[in-house]
This record gives sequence, structure tokens and C-alpha cells, in this order.
Amino acid sequence: MTDGSRARVVLAAIMTAGIAIRIPGLLHDGLWRDEAYVYVDVIAPTFREFFHRVIETEYHPPLYFLISDAWVRLAGTSELSLKTIPFLCSVVTILAVYRLGALAGSSAIGLLAAAMYAVSPLAILESGDYLYPLMGLLCTVLAALVMKARREPLRPARFAAISGVTILATYTHYAALFYVPVLAVWALSSPRGLRHGAALAAALLLGALSFVLWLPDFLSQPNPYLLKPANPAPLVVPPPDATERLAFFAWTIVRSMPLWPEKLAIVLIALLAAALIGAVMSRRFNADAIAMGSIYAVALAVVSAAGRLNVRYVVPFEGLLCVFLAWIVAAWFERIAHKYSRVLPRWVPVAIATGCLFILTEDAIFALHTAGMPKSGIRTFVASQPLDPATLYVVVPDYMTATFVFYVRDPRVAYTAFTQTDHPEVFRFGTDGSHYSPRAVRSATARLESKARAYRRLDLIVDDASDAQEMWQGVLYRSPARWLLDSMEARYPLLAQTRYPGRLEAVTVYRFRV
Repeated sequence: MTDGSRARVVLAAIMTAGIAIRIPGLLHDGLWRDEAYVYVDVIAPTFREFFHRVIETEYHPPLYFLISDAWVRLAGTSELSLKTIPFLCSVVTILAVYRLGALAGSSAIGLLAAAMYAVSPLAILESGDYLYPLMGLLCTVLAALVMKARREPLRPARFAAISGVTILATYTHYAALFYVPVLAVWALSSPRGLRHGAALAAALLLGALSFVLWLPDFLSQPNPYLLKPANPAPLVVPPPDATERLAFFAWTIVRSMPLWPEKLAIVLIALLAAALIGAVMSRRFNADAIAMGSIYAVALAVVSAAGRLNVRYVVPFEGLLCVFLAWIVAAWFERIAHKYSRVLPRWVPVAIATGCLFILTEDAIFALHTAGMPKSGIRTFVASQPLDPATLYVVVPDYMTATFVFYVRDPRVAYTAFTQTDHPEVFRFGTDGSHYSPRAVRSATARLESKARAYRRLDLIVDDASDAQEMWQGVLYRSPARWLLDSMEARYPLLAQTRYPGRLEAVTVYRFRV
């Protein structure tokens, strides 16, 4: 068997493992509000209304939603259908990471990087989540195109490919607006000279300029990157401070390691740091692989500095990190093999490889266990009992309404949302828990009590994350959800209180007799 055939067999095995690890999440973890918003978008009666909902309820560019709208016309709006696109993107990204690693160093580095991505906890847990796997695929493909173009003549077809993928990335997630300039700076260091690098950077920037067409809609969207209240109300959660942002940066690096739990990941970071120092000292310097690690670090630093402390914003760049880590490991093994090949028995490399596989298997088991928990407790609640037309269901806060609507789909079920009063099936940014005012809360509570008179029972479906108290400038304030609960408990007898766990959206249902 030739080296190429052996590499294809190993890659096929990695792909099979990556698919098998992701299937439980595809089948069992369900949807939560971000993904349920897509359902709300695509069930719009007209394309004009669909696009209006995308602009009004989302804070991302439209490409993923346009793809989803076309897809559901063929596959329907089932849970499996809505999760298929991100699942396929995550699987194909394994191939893209292999290609990127092979370009950065060798087929061995590509295989190792693909294996790391296939079992990465973050990549597994986010493999069915919204638009992030699509963005991850586009980021990885674009890095591979730029890496190859830095070394070879920039023909028109390659120029068009780079600009085209840049357009797709820009219209998938706003993170491309800082990712593309970083790639352009890297392109300028092309070994073929500054003129070649400038042409390559022009291909990237030309694709990014297409964003000008979306700019008016971007400015009209409820964009959290731009949302900065001029006069923060007591109920507004304060932004993260410098310590929290630095902690997120460090914690995400640990989480991004293809090892879990944290203690093993920290040990791996120490070993990789030692291996990196050794590789540099032995002059086994790989500029492309180091560039991938640097771009990942810059992306993480920008996300942290912007206060977007959520690993989902970093997952699209996970493939680049895997290439960097794979090069360090490959260089370390190569150095050991070169220095100790005459001393170490042949079984030692086999034992080391077996140990690594065992550790990665443990890592995959952890991710599989986590993916088996439903993302939203609303899914479990709706499945646990038939919903009663004599009960008014109130979603608290209203940002979970889309999840409730997706799982109910029964016109006989009466529901509303707090504090929203009209069209609760469409989430309207600006009425969620972080933007309530005390006056709006009191008014919405009064309207809710008036509406509940027509029903025998009242079920409050409360997001556990909102049922808390917040600190603002040293003063403790009640959350809007807690304010509503106190009001309902003072007015109606509480019949039951049941918690429904969820990985991203745990809820507690409070049942009152009206």
C-alpha cells in the first residue's frame, strides 16, 4: 500500500469516527432558542416577511438563513431537518482541516489535525448549533486557499475563489470582518514577494467590500456588537471587566485543547509549550503552521476584548488551532525519533500512540455524554405531558418563545410571553430581560393578570438563568423574572414547581391555579 493510499484509509477512519461521535447530538440534543429562531424565520408566509424577520430578530448576516429557507422547502421543518446543515458542515470541516494541515506541513500533520478536530469537545458540542459550523467550514477553506495561493501564481480562477469564499464568510457571520483583514496581513508576507502578496490581499479585501451592500441592514439590525445603552438602567447587566475578559481568553484556550477535563488540558498545554520551544530551538520552524496558531490567538483576543464571552464565537477558528497543535506534536515526535531511534525499542512509539488514542477516546466520551443532554428544558417539558387548552402558558423571558413555539405547534394551546404583548411567535429584540424597565415590568404583569382570568391554570415557563438578582454599582436589584414570580405567588396558589434541565436553556415551570 502506497503512502497516499494509507493516508486515504486513515482519513476515512477519522471521518467515520467524527461522524459517529456527532450523530448522538444530531439525534438527541434538540434545538434551543437560536436554532428555533430559524424555524420562526422560515415559516413566514412570504419571502418578504421571511427577510423582514431575519433583519428584525437575528443579529447575523443572511446567508445561513437563506440556505435554511431553501433547505426546509425540500426537507421540511423537523428537528432533524433544521440540524442537518450545521451537522454536514461540521463533518466536511474535518476534510477541510486535513487539507489545511497537509498544505501547512505534510499529510501526517493533516491527518493529526483532522483527528484532533474530529474529537475536539468544542467542535462536537457545536456541531449541530446554528450557523457556527458553516462559518467554521468557510474560515478553514479560506485559510487553505490563501495558504496555497501564497506559494503559487495567483491565477484568475484562484483570485475569484478567494473573493467568493470571502463573500460567503462575510455574509455568514460578522466575525469575518476582522478575520479577513488578519488573513490579508498574512498574505502580504507571501514568499513570492510583496506584489504577489498585495494581489492576494486585494482578492480578500475585494470580497469583504461586498459587505457594503449589507451595511444599511446591518446598521438597522439589533446588533449586540453595537448595542451600548447611553444611560444603563438598574436592570441592565454590566459589561464584563478586564479580569473577566482575560479569564475567558485563558479558559477558552484550555477548552480548545483536544483533551478534557481541564486538568488534562492544562497538562497538554504545558507539554505543547515545551514541544514548541524544542521545535524552535532545533530550527524545525513552520511559518504556515505558526501563522494558523497566531490567527486563532488574534481571533480569540478580539472576541475577548469585544466582551463576547461565548465560545461559540471562537469555534469557527478551531480548525486553525488544530493545525498548529498538530505541527507541534509532529515536530516533537520527529525530534524524538531522530534523536532516540537507536535507543528506544520499536514498541515505544506504538505504546505512545495507543495512549494518545485512549485519552482522545475518553475525551470523545465526555463530549458524547454532554451532547446527550437536551439543549432546552422546554423540549423535555412539552414531551413530558399533553399541554392543556385550559392553561395559559407564559414564556419568561420572551426570548424563549421561539423554542416553545417550535416544540408545541398546536393551535389549541394558548401562550404569551413576558413582557411581549403582540405577535409573541416573533422574538423582538429590545424586550428581553436585559432591557426591561421597572415600569414596563409592572405594566406587563398587569396585562398578564388580566389575560389569565379566562383560564383555570397559569404556567410560567421561566429560564433559570433569568431568575436571579443582579448587582449594579453596588446595589442589588431583582430580575424581571423574579419580579413577575413574586407577583404571581402573591396573587395565585402555587400548585407545582418542576425543573427541566437543559444544557443551554434550563427552565423551571411554575404552575398556578387561577
